[in-house]
Order: sequence, then C-alpha cells, then structure tokens
Amino acid sequence: MFGFTHSVPFEQRLNELGMAGAAELMGTVAAIHRHVYAARSELLLQLPSAGSAAFAQDREFDYFDELRKIIETARTDLFFIDPYINPDFVARYLPMVHPGVSVRLFTNQYLITVVPAVEAFAAQSGLRIEIRDSEWLHDRHVIVDGTRCVQSGASFKDGAKRSPTALIEITDTFQATRDDYETRWRAAPVIR
Repeated sequence: MFGFTHSVPFEQRLNELGMAGAAELMGTVAAIHRHVYAARSELLLQLPSAGSAAFAQDREFDYFDELRKIIETARTDLFFIDPYINPDFVARYLPMVHPGVSVRLFTNQYLITVVPAVEAFAAQSGLRIEIRDSEWLHDRHVIVDGTRCVQSGASFKDGAKRSPTALIEITDTFQATRDDYETRWRAAPVIR
C-alpha cells in the first residue's frame, strides 16, 4: 500500500531538486517520476473495478446481467463498439437504457438487419440511437458517459455463449481508447 515506503524517498528527491546542479537535475526529476508512477500504479490496483468480471462458457446470463449493470449506470451517452451488433443485441440490451440517454452503435457486419430493428426500437422507446459503419473495428467496447470504458472479450450479442470471456474495465488506456474511437466515429459514414 502506498505510504511510508514511497513518501520518504519522494520527499528526499524533492529536497534534492533545490540542491541539484544541471547534471543531476534530470536524474532527480526522473526519480521523482518513477515514484509518482509507482504510487499511481499501486493506487489504481486498489480501486474497485465494478466493470471487470470473468465468465465461463455457457454463463451467458451472468454476462448479460453484468453488462446490464454497466448499461444502467449511463446518464447521458452509451457508445457501443462491436462489429457484430445485430437485432438480438437491440432486443437484449437497449431496453436497459434509461430514457434520455443517447446511444451510439459503431458496427458493420449486420447493418441490413440491425438498422430496421434499431428504427423500430427507437420509434417505440423514444431513444436517440445513431449507427455508424466502420470496417476497421475489431475489439468490443462500451463507453459510458464518456468517463468509463469496458472491453468485452466476446461480441456483446453472444458473450459467454460459445467460450469463456471477460468484461474488463479499461483504466490506464481509457483516454487514448476513448479518443481514438471518438475520432473514428466522427469520420465514419452515418447509417442512421
């Protein structure tokens, strides 16, 4: 746990900054960076990660239930990235979305069948749902309110059905992951 083991060497390095000559300055700054990153890593490991869970094969309901909990935390925006979003995904997960939350689906494999399902669901529910196409999708993510990202090891439509999988909360690379998909989203063709 972060505490005495990091704070004393950190304080010593800070004191050295005032006395360091030009030659020692870079080494002292690098040592301070190492202490800060070590402390940050330890703190991240202590954070509860409600979005991370592993599922054995045939634990499809457990996967669904965990993803449902994640979806229900959204207050403004849900951004699903998955090349295999299909009508089953729409029927299974979109009813869990709170009214007023906008939904973005970044997909490409089942557009012919998913678009009519989304249109019917949006008309009935009143949810604002956008779909964009990208042939450069591989991983599956859901980004909640632009502040949280969970990666799925399997397509959302059939998580844990055919093989073991996991939902993993993205922390260290969250901003880069979100920014990359937001950039790709803005450049992608609008389907709906």
